[in-house]
Amino acid sequence: MGADLCIQLYGFSETDLGSEGFGDLLACVRDKKIPLQNIHFVTYRNNLNKILATAYLRNEAWEMGVHKRNGVVYLDVHKIPERPQSEEDRRRCYWGYSFENLATESGRADGEELHHIDANVEFCSVIKTKLGAHRIIMGAEMDCCDSTDDGRRFYVELKTSRELEFRTQEKFERVKLLKFWVCFTFLLDCGFSIHFCICYDCHKHSA
Repeated sequence: MGADLCIQLYGFSETDLGSEGFGDLLACVRDKKIPLQNIHFVTYRNNLNKILATAYLRNEAWEMGVHKRNGVVYLDVHKIPERPQSEEDRRRCYWGYSFENLATESGRADGEELHHIDANVEFCSVIKTKLGAHRIIMGAEMDCCDSTDDGRRFYVELKTSRELEFRTQEKFERVKLLKFWVCFTFLLDCGFSIHFCICYDCHKHSA
């Protein structure tokens, strides 16, 4: 069944955290008393995405803050100026947030409209991982989680994309699938990643 993903578009609170979110990651490390002995990097996944994808996506500019303290390197997310969004770009961006909200929100009666969507509110998992010999404390925003029949829990990532055509398939496979693999499979070992297609000629999601 279709759902109108444009509901409450003009009340949408867009992402505007800048580097403030990094303070939340550090606060979590302190609050949970996560030991930093033998840790080489503390960062959000977003920074590692940029570094690892640079060899393949050379036309995407990025920058980050780097600070070293007591042998630990902290990588801070820096926002750089982006080209102004068109109304169509803004609507497409909102569809992604709207679908995530629709797929994960609980307690909403049939026919009830979506609640207010604030892109600054997110669930962040903090994990300890390694890249080669480098030990990393990494924060990563996750959409939701699920569990197997035997009770093992795993993260689920929700992604939206246009319905593929012959002229768009090559770019989707070369750019978007690469980003998905780096973000969720290589860095986070996300058990499942759901890709949900949206037709840009309308704004109702399709199964």
